[in-house]
Amino acid sequence: MSSIETFEKPSYDVLPVPKGSWQEQYNQKNAYANKVLVVGILSCGGVLAHSLQDDKRPVLKSDLPIDPRNC
Repeated sequence: MSSIETFEKPSYDVLPVPKGSWQEQYNQKNAYANKVLVVGILSCGGVLAHSLQDDKRPVLKSDLPIDPRNC
């Protein structure tokens, strides 16, 4: 018996059937995405707040001495 003899024509009956509420699954995925968004916004806000409170200014080239041996 070859595989050609046992071949059955495919149909939509062999496809998986969705189970459960699509709305519930959508709400779970959306809740996770919202948590990730909030964590990202809080992280960004924390970095910005820290950078604004830092009283140190960046070292510019004009701040460096021309000849480091004359410090």
